[in-house]
Amino acid sequence: MKEVYMTQPEISRGDIFSKISQKKMTQQEAAEALGLSDRQIRRLYAKWKKTVF
Repeated sequence: MKEVYMTQPEISRGDIFSKISQKKMTQQEAAEALGLSDRQIRRLYAKWKKTVF
């Protein structure tokens, strides 16, 4: 089995995307929490959904 290493920012981003998928956080709130634009969050969240689900 191949090991996957994640940095702390990647772990935080994953936690936030998980909250978005559970409707516990909006994409706008996530953008503010991560210091990114709404558009960047939409792009990254879409990519995250493809890899996780």
